[in-house]
Amino acid sequence: MSTTIKKEIYPVTEMSCASCALQVEQHLQKQPGIVRASVQYASQEAQIEFDPTIIQPEAIQSTVQSIGYNLILPSTTEIPTIEDPFKRSYRTTKQNLIGASILTLPIFFLGMFFMHHPYSMMLQLVFSTPVIFYYGRRFFEHAEKQLLSGYSSMDTLIALSTGTAYVYSSILTIRYILIPHSSHTVPSVYFESAAVVITFVLLGKWLEARAKTQTGAALRALIGLQPDTAYLWSENEVSQPIPIASIQSGNLLLIKPGSYLPVDGKVISGTSYVNESSITGEPLPVLKSSGDTVYAGTLNQEGSMCIRAEQVGSTTLLSQIIQRVKEAQSSKAPIEKKVNILSSYFVPVILFISLITLLGWGLVGGEDGWSKGFYFMITVLVVACPCALGLATPTALMVGIGKGARQGILIKDAESLERAHALNILVVDKTGTLTEGKPHVVDSWFTGNEELYTSILYGIEEQSTHPLAQAVVQFATLKNSTPLRPDTIETIPGKGIQAYYQQDTFSLGSSVFLKNTSLSSDLVDLLKTWNEKGYTIVVLVEHNICVAALAISDTLKPHAPIVVKQLEQEGIEVHMLTGDSRSSAQSIADLVGIKNVWAEQLPGDKEDYIKRLQAQGKVVGMVGDGINDSQALAQADVSIAMGEGSDLAIDVAQMTLLPADLKKLPKAVLLSKQTIQIVYQNLFWAFLYNIIAIPIAAGWLYPWTGWQLNPMIAGGAMALSSISVILNSLRLNYKKLN
Repeated sequence: MSTTIKKEIYPVTEMSCASCALQVEQHLQKQPGIVRASVQYASQEAQIEFDPTIIQPEAIQSTVQSIGYNLILPSTTEIPTIEDPFKRSYRTTKQNLIGASILTLPIFFLGMFFMHHPYSMMLQLVFSTPVIFYYGRRFFEHAEKQLLSGYSSMDTLIALSTGTAYVYSSILTIRYILIPHSSHTVPSVYFESAAVVITFVLLGKWLEARAKTQTGAALRALIGLQPDTAYLWSENEVSQPIPIASIQSGNLLLIKPGSYLPVDGKVISGTSYVNESSITGEPLPVLKSSGDTVYAGTLNQEGSMCIRAEQVGSTTLLSQIIQRVKEAQSSKAPIEKKVNILSSYFVPVILFISLITLLGWGLVGGEDGWSKGFYFMITVLVVACPCALGLATPTALMVGIGKGARQGILIKDAESLERAHALNILVVDKTGTLTEGKPHVVDSWFTGNEELYTSILYGIEEQSTHPLAQAVVQFATLKNSTPLRPDTIETIPGKGIQAYYQQDTFSLGSSVFLKNTSLSSDLVDLLKTWNEKGYTIVVLVEHNICVAALAISDTLKPHAPIVVKQLEQEGIEVHMLTGDSRSSAQSIADLVGIKNVWAEQLPGDKEDYIKRLQAQGKVVGMVGDGINDSQALAQADVSIAMGEGSDLAIDVAQMTLLPADLKKLPKAVLLSKQTIQIVYQNLFWAFLYNIIAIPIAAGWLYPWTGWQLNPMIAGGAMALSSISVILNSLRLNYKKLN
């Protein structure tokens, strides 16, 4: 892919159903310079990858407008909030609903109680005209543009049904006025049906918009954590307010009690408890003091702190989470793509059914067959609801992704949320995943003068950033040792370090330094025990005599055994893949209860292992935190990164656990199962509604029962079917993840 390719998310307004989103998507993908487009009806957003050297955002906007919709470009003068692009559309819908309702009430009253009064038709014509062509003009405008572009949508159904009813009734009314009849031959008109349908659809759109705002509540909550201003702290300890957009990396900021942190940074002075639930999902506050890392969007609860800004603006962890959630909610899962394709055929099929209904009743319905056919045709056009089908999957996925974000489970795309429920095998890395990833000394041995040799170990290792060296430094620090720094240091590849103290030479490193040394029997036994336990051994040798030995091990995460058991209870096999030694890997596997262990694996070996499992038909997940896990993460069906791992692993993974909390693994799987369950429920009710409603609307029951579905009731049922799908999706927020 060209380095010039940009990926942007733009709000799209005026879409009324899933087929609208599919039309916009297909139309965009035909344009030169657009690499990929994904349009989401539920979130009303388009995720577009394009080459700015070929097509500009303004041209993309014009393309969308040409088929009856609108794409909102970001304002250059102000920072938009998540609701800004939709406020105008929402307000217009509300105004149209109020106006249409005021005029529809007298139409309904006249149509119900004075249907055969000569002046009733004229008044209904007068009142219904603005309802149809002013308050309901959006349906006709969209239908016209879509027709000219070769598309159809729910707007087509609404425009055809209400427009046909209005035109037919208008012709009868004008003819009655121009050619007077007796009072007994006042024709039946359908002004009230057309007006009520427009009003009901507008009501449905308004209620739908209100319900949709709740599906994005998690994202708006995250955006609301960003304060508008911060307090710049000067050297003379004076604070002054500063817009958050003006903060630069390196600035010192005063964080007052009860305020949200504006940036990521390090605590310079002060101590306070910080609520990090917005990032980690954990409700208990964390004590922060000098040197600790703090994150934007977390809440400072008690004391004041001075922090140094490190990550600002779009580079903060909170900003990245917001962007990931937006991208995930704009992405499409495989099941949604299939439903959208089905929805694209829905409108043409309904148009065909309505035509067959008209012709069928007209030809075999007797003397008033054409009148019945016309009535049933309008009802079919009104009752059919592609919206419910289109909303069934994306609304559930949006709520699920938002819920995950609140729980510290950051989901990059909808596909991973769908696939996670079907996992057969979960492959986990050891270091940093099952273990803390922070080695420390668990046992030690000294031949004598422990204080001196600890100081020598401290002096040699304090200059290294290697994790094992840091473990030795921590060990010496806990013993209140003072570093004894060597005169010179020489690195010996594959072995360790050689240090010189005046006349003395010390070798520090792996047990290969013991090759030509004589060892006491107790040290031999101890080294054997350490090896069996999988500990990493560091020895200090002076003049071919081992004077100290340290056993270093990574700490097992306390919840690892419980998590493995929970996953296996869900029917998911847990395998361990690690680059560590077999003894070290097996010792950890025994502690957590993992039976399938593969040690000493290179990055390519991990990828090949996952490929072999996939070739057996398994759905494989991979959990890792290091650069060496990136190939395997990319290959897995569902990839999960630990939040404190490498940037590459987090970038490749489809899910990230914040922080590196293993307890969230079963929660992520359960969230996927709950979400997919809601998706299937939504699809079931959407299909059932249409399967039952359309035949009834076509008059199938009329020959036997004499009952026919009123178009006004059909309009209300159509609106309620969409709203019920959204409300069912919102139930996800109340399901527990334990």
